[in-house]
Amino acid sequence: MLIAAMLMQAAVAAPTLDPALPTAVAAARAVVSGPARDLWQDWDGAPFGVLIVQPQIETLFCHLGPAATFTPGPADPATGCATAWRARTFAVGLRAAFPAVDGQPTVVIGLPEATGLALPEWQATVLHEHFHQWQTSRPGYYERVEALGLRGDDQTGAWMLDYPFPYARKDVAAAFAQASLALAVAVEAREGPAFAGAFEVYMQARKRLAATVDDRDWRYFEFQLWQEGVARWSEIEAAALSPDPAVRRAAAARRATTLQQLKSPDLAGRGRIAVYPYGAGEAMLLEACDPVWRKLYADHVSLKPLLDQARAACVIGA
Repeated sequence: MLIAAMLMQAAVAAPTLDPALPTAVAAARAVVSGPARDLWQDWDGAPFGVLIVQPQIETLFCHLGPAATFTPGPADPATGCATAWRARTFAVGLRAAFPAVDGQPTVVIGLPEATGLALPEWQATVLHEHFHQWQTSRPGYYERVEALGLRGDDQTGAWMLDYPFPYARKDVAAAFAQASLALAVAVEAREGPAFAGAFEVYMQARKRLAATVDDRDWRYFEFQLWQEGVARWSEIEAAALSPDPAVRRAAAARRATTLQQLKSPDLAGRGRIAVYPYGAGEAMLLEACDPVWRKLYADHVSLKPLLDQARAACVIGA
């Protein structure tokens, strides 16, 4: 099998890549090690390997490992990292982070034109996926996820995407809509005297949403808010700290889109994608109450205990 892979690789021409992409990767790395370094504890120490998927090949940057199925390439002048390449194995439009090479969490991302992203948005997405690298490399992450009891017989992690949550059930969608609208109100009230009241109204709406599904389904939804929603929030916050004004504009646009999605809830239509703005909105509430939540985040797989702590500070203690 290895010989066949090597022969296939030999038949593929040596890679060429738009130099703007490794430059964008280098800029994302510089944001994490610079202005956004304190966003998450040890964020700049997490693995930051990036695999860029092209139509025929995949080019690997900044990977720490043997990458045995890859052909070594030249050092990249933008990132200062070693590179390697192989024949394409992943979908050209992929945007993800998972243990793709040597079991290490790796950002796997297609070209901007394949992912439907302008270059500044592409760079912000690299920041989003790097948060997942940090998230999954935290001690105890996999043990805490396993303890949720959600994967069944799946050994691939596909359950995180394919879990049959009842997104389209009318009572669930209606309760989600009410909670999302209340969350939008609370997010917009963060800077004013109405924040405590709006936060409490939201928490009650959230409680009603949780009551529409069974415990197992709600554990899944909580996990998705914790995992993907906070990744969306981190993407926005980190990109907003970029020295590049185009990336900062991309962050502002993502922030505005997130709020708009909260104001126009459509759980049945968006499905799992609805957790991104919703969880990001919850992170905005947490940050408005007390940034200490970021130090506690990695000890959980749900935002509920952090929201309860924030409620005690911002509502009960107000």
